[in-house]
Amino acid sequence: MAIYDGNTLVGNEKFRIGDIINFDYVGSVRSVALPGGVYHIECWGAQGADRTKNGGKGAYCSGNISLTNTLMNIYVGQAGLTNAAAFNGGGNFGGGGASDIRIVGGNWDNITSLRSRIMVAAGGGGSCTVTEPKNLPSRDNGGAGGAIDAKNIKDLVGGTPNASGATQTSGGIEMTTWGVSGMGSFGIGGLSGGGHNTVRSGGAGGGGYYGGGGGYGDAWNSNPGSGGSSFISGYPGCNAILDETSTVHTDQPNHYSGLIFYDTEMTSGEGSIPNPRGVGVSIGNSGNGYVRITVMLPQSYLVEYNDDIYYHDGNEYKTLEKEESELTMSDFQEYGILPNSTYLTKPELSFFGNSVRLLSLVEVTNLQVLPHDQIIYPKTSIDLSLADNIQQIIPNDSGTVYRLFSIDDGTTWETIINEQRQVVQLSGVEENDVELIRDYGMSSSDLLSVTPDIWDDVFPPGYKEKKVMFLMLITDSSKSHDISLQQQRFGYYESMIRGSDYDDAQYNDRLVIKFKKAIDEVKINFVI
Repeated sequence: MAIYDGNTLVGNEKFRIGDIINFDYVGSVRSVALPGGVYHIECWGAQGADRTKNGGKGAYCSGNISLTNTLMNIYVGQAGLTNAAAFNGGGNFGGGGASDIRIVGGNWDNITSLRSRIMVAAGGGGSCTVTEPKNLPSRDNGGAGGAIDAKNIKDLVGGTPNASGATQTSGGIEMTTWGVSGMGSFGIGGLSGGGHNTVRSGGAGGGGYYGGGGGYGDAWNSNPGSGGSSFISGYPGCNAILDETSTVHTDQPNHYSGLIFYDTEMTSGEGSIPNPRGVGVSIGNSGNGYVRITVMLPQSYLVEYNDDIYYHDGNEYKTLEKEESELTMSDFQEYGILPNSTYLTKPELSFFGNSVRLLSLVEVTNLQVLPHDQIIYPKTSIDLSLADNIQQIIPNDSGTVYRLFSIDDGTTWETIINEQRQVVQLSGVEENDVELIRDYGMSSSDLLSVTPDIWDDVFPPGYKEKKVMFLMLITDSSKSHDISLQQQRFGYYESMIRGSDYDDAQYNDRLVIKFKKAIDEVKINFVI
């Protein structure tokens, strides 16, 4: 296991299982190219500024995600400042910045970049200043960075709400009897209210998916700012936006990019979270924000030829002294070839002739057939970048199974009816979607009847970024054992077999890709 400083990456790192990439605050975007695989990503929001009392602590978000050669842009929030706005959305005069992961880089406040966020850990609100001796109650701490929503801040004199916490669809508001100001917005905390009076100044709102409201401040009264809200693509209760051109909300949690986390966790700055800079746990995050990426399962390949296993040492292919049945995850970690490597191109593979197999590890959904209709959502796409033409997709089902397919990692689901492609708009409500998939999904016979020219329309020949995933409706007594794809590559046919049944035939005129199950925890495509 290696530990990398994410702020000093040079770009040619070969990340392996268990490697950790840490990003601390630097005040600008940091980018990392992640090869295909599964990653655990964690974000800690920054704390709001301390004044009379403590700034609100930052929130924590984490989740696993399957990626295919993705450039991730990392923005780590700055702790709140008492005289300026903190980096990545902390409100002016005290708000802590959020920490987030984006698909689009650029300046932290670029609206297209902000819309591309797939994980956001909110920053805490700033404390307020009370320096002139008055017979008033002590002011409270800044509001903690929120989870789905952040808490409202109470006016400690009147007991009425002052700065409202951010939600999934709006920023917090500074609410006083003197009017409304200090509003948070998409990605930005509200500034402290009352004109930043030098005697009593309110605290600013924390950054987040939406920023928290700023606290009111004048010569007689001041209040802290509230925290921002957090967001994780795929997390129940989150509200994703429509696309990269709009902040219209869709009332469902999946980001428009199709990048969706699973096994997620979201905790406000008031909860117990992992300590990013030490051991054990802490209550919220103190100081600057933090981001950590842990490599769980990088996708990589080994080559099998004439029953021998080969890897590439950077100069040439060499034999790995192991049988296929002896391969483990560590072998793929140590010797595996990344999917975008030139070592997997036709000139390199021609060293072996035509009869070659590529062995790979992929984590996908493990199916359990229960006595009712259920929709199975896959976690990863099947990589078809090495295929020239898809000839046929062959399901191996028992009973009636209906399928939709996606070529954009689940953002859009399609079917083929009467030789025409058709988009099926799923609602995210299972009972409604079951009927939609039953009405429009492809049965096994439908899938087998799709001709090569239709697959050429779906996967244009020569287009190398081909991939597909299948959503399935498993009916009461049905099962899906595996799925095979017959593909044309360099003038030959290849059979790509996934599932718990690994039997395959090897012919001189076929290139066979076989996906290897190395350990019990690694499930290969659709497994019963």
